[in-house]
Amino acid sequence: MELLRGKYYWANGAFHSNINFDFSNIKSGDSIYEVVRIEDAIPLFWEDHLARFQKSIRFKNAELHLTPEFIYKGIEGLIQKNEIETGNIKIIFNKKPEPLLLIYFIPHYYPDEESYHTGIKTVMLHAERHDPNYKVVNQELRTKADNLKEETGAYEVLLVNNDGFITEGSKSNVFAIKEDIIYTSPVNSVLPGITRMNVIEICRKFGFKVIETPIDSKLIYKMDGVFITGTSPRVLPVYQINDFVFVTENILLKNIMEAFKSLVKGYIFKGKM
Repeated sequence: MELLRGKYYWANGAFHSNINFDFSNIKSGDSIYEVVRIEDAIPLFWEDHLARFQKSIRFKNAELHLTPEFIYKGIEGLIQKNEIETGNIKIIFNKKPEPLLLIYFIPHYYPDEESYHTGIKTVMLHAERHDPNYKVVNQELRTKADNLKEETGAYEVLLVNNDGFITEGSKSNVFAIKEDIIYTSPVNSVLPGITRMNVIEICRKFGFKVIETPIDSKLIYKMDGVFITGTSPRVLPVYQINDFVFVTENILLKNIMEAFKSLVKGYIFKGKM
């Protein structure tokens, strides 16, 4: 069961004690969610998360009758009441039986500094998400992925579809590098991650070629490097997929990682002005 951090959560404009949180409200397949990283009390890339959240809600033929400004004030209040300036918050919307918008802190699992140098272990899982462009609760897939990570000691699970292509991670997007070209799955077949979007923009800004194409799981081992992106891991090298080991010392990847760090620092600086 998902746990909560802090003492309070926010629901439809009011704060409540975490002791009274009802998990039955969020386990339905109708639940739409976002996870936003808070750093120095700033919700990183909030505008992008909000746009994706609203798109997912429209996909479910639902309406959110709360303004973006009202929701943002809820996030700010949650940060202040819980006195937590770093971590992840979850925003979740369910329209049944009555429209309910929840915001609360969840445990976060950020990679340690060494992992950004040595990379992380991953394993493949033959599974795919239905309607991958939208963040809708899929408890069955989440349980499979979590169980596999626990069994293998992997940091992340890479999803392989029926055609044998790696689409995305269970909680991340996947990129592969071959010489000076970066490959990633087409946006229509994956969750359009906020970090993914920023990484692609960084690559194009610096003149790195990005090709959105299906990544063959049988050919992934011929790549010079692999990395994942996401709200918690940010830009994280992969050193192992199943039994195959990659070299993580890749100049192109290091440049991307440094550029993303600078992007985050700039966003925080603007948020505090």
